[in-house]
Formats: sequence, structure tokens, C-alpha cells
Amino acid sequence: MNVSLRAAVFEWLQPTGCRIAVTELEPTDCGTKALGLAQLPTAWGIQWTVVPVSACRVAQAESRWTEAAGCILQWLSQAGAPCELGMIVRSSGPNESMDMRGQLESIVCESVPEKLAEAMRNVAFQVRGEPMTRLDVPACAIVLQPFAASDFWGHLSNEYRLAQRSVDFVYEVEGIASQPPRPATFRLQRPVAAPEEQALSTGLHLKDGARGIEKALKMVGAWLAAQNVRGHIEWLVTQKRLMLVQLDVDPLPAKIVPMSEVTLPCLATVPDVASLGSAFVPIAGGADFSGLRKTRSHALLQAAGAFVPPIFVARDVGERILDRQSDFWRELTCLLSTPAVIRFDVPLARTEWTNLPTIGPLSSPDEAWRKVASAVESVRARGIELGELAVVVHHFIAARGAAWSEANPYSTQVRIDSTWGLPDGLQSFVHDSVIYNGDTGEIAPHIRYKDRFIDVTVNGEWVIRKAPPSIAGEEACKIQDVKAISNISINVARAANRTVRIMWFLDVLAGGGGQSPSAMPWIVVEVEGPVGVLGPALPAQPVHTAQRRQAELHAERAVKNRHTLERFRRTPSAMDVGGRHVLLQPDASTVRDRTFLAEFAHVVLALPHHWKVLYAGSMLAHAPYQLQQLGVPILPLHYEVRPSRRTYMRKLVRDGIPARIVAGGEQADVVQLDETEFQLALRQKLVEEALEVVFSGDWDELREELADLLTVARALAKAGGVDAWAEVEKASDDKTARRGGFVDRFFLRSTGFSRSIDPVTPGGAEVQRLRSGVGIRIPLVPPLLPAKRASSIEFRRLGMNVEVEFREHYVHVRFASSRAAIRQESLQLPLFDLADDDDG
Repeated sequence: MNVSLRAAVFEWLQPTGCRIAVTELEPTDCGTKALGLAQLPTAWGIQWTVVPVSACRVAQAESRWTEAAGCILQWLSQAGAPCELGMIVRSSGPNESMDMRGQLESIVCESVPEKLAEAMRNVAFQVRGEPMTRLDVPACAIVLQPFAASDFWGHLSNEYRLAQRSVDFVYEVEGIASQPPRPATFRLQRPVAAPEEQALSTGLHLKDGARGIEKALKMVGAWLAAQNVRGHIEWLVTQKRLMLVQLDVDPLPAKIVPMSEVTLPCLATVPDVASLGSAFVPIAGGADFSGLRKTRSHALLQAAGAFVPPIFVARDVGERILDRQSDFWRELTCLLSTPAVIRFDVPLARTEWTNLPTIGPLSSPDEAWRKVASAVESVRARGIELGELAVVVHHFIAARGAAWSEANPYSTQVRIDSTWGLPDGLQSFVHDSVIYNGDTGEIAPHIRYKDRFIDVTVNGEWVIRKAPPSIAGEEACKIQDVKAISNISINVARAANRTVRIMWFLDVLAGGGGQSPSAMPWIVVEVEGPVGVLGPALPAQPVHTAQRRQAELHAERAVKNRHTLERFRRTPSAMDVGGRHVLLQPDASTVRDRTFLAEFAHVVLALPHHWKVLYAGSMLAHAPYQLQQLGVPILPLHYEVRPSRRTYMRKLVRDGIPARIVAGGEQADVVQLDETEFQLALRQKLVEEALEVVFSGDWDELREELADLLTVARALAKAGGVDAWAEVEKASDDKTARRGGFVDRFFLRSTGFSRSIDPVTPGGAEVQRLRSGVGIRIPLVPPLLPAKRASSIEFRRLGMNVEVEFREHYVHVRFASSRAAIRQESLQLPLFDLADDDDG
């Protein structure tokens, strides 16, 4: 979509006065919500205006909010917009992305200048939903709309975290007293036919009431998909008309992978061990650190034969940590010659030790001094004396992913949860789960769509990034790493003689820890409780798609920080994702905040009717353990229910698909084909993939479908006896040299000795005309019809109507007759057998 858009914008006039004029929107001044509304068809929305950040600044400096409110109400009245029921004052932040939903507040108020002025001021000057103490810098622009009484309302979305294809939509309907809000889905046919101009200009009328909502939403979805963007739409129904009140556009994720912005220098500058020793002692030096909480981990790992990178520990630092002239700071400055991370540790006697401060990566002694002084205050607030504090320093470990493993000394079964980015992402986001059986060597993976991860910037700051499709659906933990992690986890569990959970860095980059392995163990947590009891493995049943999408669709209702926690405390029903379940998904500010978890537990336990918590992160991480210790009922986001039917596939699939099906708890009925059957199945698969290319949408989708087509073509060439793929490419080059390629884009409409006008729009063979009552011919290649033409062809002969409609995976033929006893019959002819399986 083009961001150069026009809308009704409030502006001040000189010397005094104001007006609302239709002008071009400035993104940094008007905000993203205003840009989204400006992109919607005018007839589908509600009259609105935007007050830019610059205008909010003037209104505040000159105390002219009431004047601005009166101007807006007068303009809406003249435009015929009903304001009797009140006004909605929405935030429109310049950088307000979809990930920020719920952090900036909107207000409903009376249509009175004084009330509207107060609401406008409160919305404009806020930070994360809380009023600012300095009212001189607006936090956002303001979008104002008349409040409309609605019978039903809800959301519509095809954003990346809900749909891997731009034509897959999830929606929900709220406001029906007898039904809780439940998500529903639909898939548009590709290529998507955009709504006609008349539909864009006349609005979305519902002839069938609530039953007609999906039909109207499909038209909205077709419009959105035709723009080739992902988005989240809020809508309502008033007077049998569906109105769109907000559009948030989900931009394509940047082509970024974890740690891609971090460049590490060569570790040749690692300080000589001989230069240390007064304050810091290397773990590899033989000293006993088993009496410390976290550092004991490395002793256990060394005993299990695992790799341990260079780590230096200063014990009993005391007041030296606050004296820059001490030996502690002299040696710490030496260690900072290469980007390093500073951690804190305490003796084993300390039971309240989790989530102590972590600082880094750091390379500046001055920056380290400031951050260490701040961290010391946090440590003292926990009741920990400096005399019992230990400081651990190691070089920054740059890794693409992270994992937690769980192993039991009396079992060879190991569970591994993994994700992209920093390990703390497992405290908050969707992740992969794998079960490894050491007796049989079987690996049961459950790969999920991981659209968010926690990364670190070059300045050492944590940031939440959106994963591009290229890695979001891929496994974060490689097969060879699964085996290595499992073997070490079992050895550590047996050495400790109890259940252990181990944190890992995955795909460690060069320079991130010397000659480190791809999977590097880091922290070992010895699980309290009976020895020999392994935590629950992967659920036995596959994920129920509706349950997963319901929680993900309501991600904006998740408790992420103290502001959303306060909203949950005030109005729990507004945060309910169904059945008195609240979704916990800590953001970067609270993911390591132990006090926040305690506050959250207090709110949940104070609610009536025994609320349960859905948790998006790994059940092996710190947060679930702490919440369970506080008595909070907690369930993983992907808890399972059994499907009600069996899906018949009957198609050739990739080698790894049966294992993934089994990992989800389903049975996979697989047979191995002989050579002749295999070649025939490959030819059918080639047609299937070619049709997927035909109906592909944006470039990301087209690229993936072309890759599938190329894989099948190569396999078919090899199965058919062709010695090398190079021979196929050579044959292609030879034919191109003889007959040409497709540079000129010629489309052959017809041949013959006389020229006639072909009324058929180019795009594929037509259904041949009905010549008798016996039957019709349907081409194997579906026509590529333009967006504004119906994808069906009708015939009428002797009172019989025959309609042939090409859909994505089959040809639908409908027969209707006014004479026959049977008025209408339908026949579906599959182009290929394809269930909803993008991995096939």
C-alpha cells in the first residue's frame, strides 16, 4: 500500500483559529493508525479526523484543547456524522506497530467540548498507557471517531503470526450473549479477485444479520489480500451494516536473523590468565566453585565432559565492587578488552536467587561502572549482602538460538524446548519442542511457527524482533544438536542424581566462545522435588488449531507488563481469551522481572472462579516454575485436544513429514512405493506443485512454491534414469536456443487460415462448449482469469444450466434444470488430493 495518503487533518491557523482540511498525511506527524484508516475504502468506515503531534504540541503549549475539541465536533456535525452517543479518542503513535497493541490507551468520552478536550489531552500525553509527568512532549497523534452503537463487533486478520499465506484469514465475532467469542477461518481463492468498484463505494450491507458477517468479511479480506499486505482490522455492525474502525498493517519482516547486527572481534585479545588472580579466578584453573548457585553449573558440565568456555569468577567481592581503584576493577577492565557479559552469583544457601541481574555485552569500563552500580542496587533490594556476592565474567556468546533441556537420571528420554535469539525468549514466546529417546535414537519434533524472538543490539540492549518467514517455520535446534544436547543432559542428570534443566546456546557463532561447539551448555538448574520424576513430555494429541489461534488472535489481550497487568486487575473480562483463561506473555521489560511475576500471581489468585494462566513460553523456563511455586494454575499455550476426524492425504510427501505428524501425537499411515509407483506419484506431485505456483500470491509465497516445484522436478529426473540434473538443464538450454524462451511474453490465442476476434481474456484454455447432452470437456490447466472476472463459466441448453468453476484444488461443476425432478446437482473433480498441509 502507498503511504502517500490524504485524509481530514486538524490544523491551527495563524494568528488564531483552527480548521479541518483534507490534506496529505505525514506518517511521523499523524501516526500509523491514521495511515491505516486512510487506506480503507471511504464507504466502509466511519467519519474520522486526526490531530497531528505538532497540533497537540501547540494545543498544550497555548492551552487551546477546548477550542480544538469544539472545532472537531462542529466539523463532524456539518459532515452529518452522528455524535450523540459520544466520541472515541484513539492513540496514533508515529511508530505504533502491531506489537505495541495495548501500550497506548484510547478513551470513550461524551460529545462535549470540555470532556473531549480532557480526553484528547490524556491520550496525546501518555507513555505506555500511563500519564506523563512532563506534559511538553506528545506521545502520539490523536484519531477521533464518533462512537457507534454496535450489535456485533470483532477482528479480522491475515497477519503473519496467524497465517503463513496472505489469503488465510482468522476472524472472531463478539457481542452475541449466547456464544463466547470464538475464532473462525476462511481461505480465499488464488489469485484473489478484488471487490468491484461498486462494492467499494456502497458499503458492506448485511442481508442475513449475523449469518452474513462472514460473507462481508470475505469481501474485506479480498480487498486486503488484493493490496498484497498483511493486516489486522477491527470492525463493528450497526444498523445491518458492517463498518471498519481500525486497520493496523503488519509490514513484511525485515530479512534479519538473530545476532546479525553483532560483529565480534577476534578473541586473540583474551587476557592472559597470568594477569589475573588477585580478584578473578578462571574456572578452568581447578578452583572449587561448587558452593555457588550458577557457577556450580559449569563444574557439573565439566564433570559430564561438556565444553565450558573461558569464564572468570570473583568471589566475596564485598565493597571492592564499588571502588574503581580496587584490584577487582583493574582486572575487570582487562577482561573488557573483548565484549564481555557480567553476571552475579550467590551461595547455595540462597534459595531466592533466580533472575539476578545480567549486564552486557560491554567493552567500555565507564559503561560497565554505571551499569554495575545500578545492578548492585537491585541486588541489595533482594536482601543480598555484598559480602556474599560473586561476579562472573565471560566473553559475549553470540548464537542464533537457545534451548532448555530436561533430563532425569533414571530415564533416557530428554525434552528440549528451543527458539531463535536469546534464551530469555523461551520465557515469553512460542517455541519448538523435541523429545529424544536415548534407547531407540528416535527424535519426535514439534516445530511451531516462531514469529518473535529476543535479540541483542550492538549496544547490548535487548530488543524484540519479528522473525522473517525464512526462519519462523524452521526448526531452531538441528538434529545433530538434539543428540548432543540429550547425551550431555543425561550425563549431567546422572552426575547430580536428580532431574536437571540445562540452558543452551545454539548455533554459536565464531568468536562467541573460542572453539565452541554448535550447541553450548550454560546454566544447570537442579529441580527440587522427588528424584526420578521427569516432567510431562509432549502432549499426546496434536494441537487444536482453533485453540491455538484463539490465544494468538487475542495476543493484544495478553498480560505483558505492569500496565496490562493493571488493566487485567481492573477488568479481568476484557483480558479473558475464553473460559477464564488469561494469556501471559512478558515483554522485554518484564521477562526477567521476578517481582512482576509475584504481582501477577497475586492478581490471579485474588480473582473469583479459579482463573487459569495460558503461558506462551517454555514450561522448562524460570517463570512457570516460580508461578507454580506461588500456587498459580498454569497451562502451556499449546495445550492439546483430540481431533474429531481422520484426514486422508493420499499423496507423496517429503521424507520428514511422517516424523512431524507422529511428533504431534497423530498416527501416520505410510507405505513405501516401488519404483514404478514412485515415478507416477512424482508426476502427480509435479502437477500439484505446479498448481500451487499458479495460485501463489506474494513473492515470498511464490518463492517457496517454486522451490517445491524444483525439488520434485529434480527427484523425478533422478527416478526416471537421468544421470544428472545437468542433463535436464542442458536440454532446456538447447530447446531455448532452438525455439526461444519467454522474454517476449507472446500468448497464442488461436491458429487457422482466417483471423477472428477472440473474446476470451488470455490466461489458459477454456472449458469447451457444450455440444451434446453427454458431457463436457474440462481442461487440466485452469484458466488464469483476471481479478475482476468471475472464475466460472456457465452454459444453458434446453433448460439445463451447467456452471464450471475453477477453484484452487478442484473443478466444481453444478448442474441445474427447471424440468428435471432433481433441481440441482453438484460434482467436484479434484485436480489433485491436497489437504491443508503446507509442508507436503
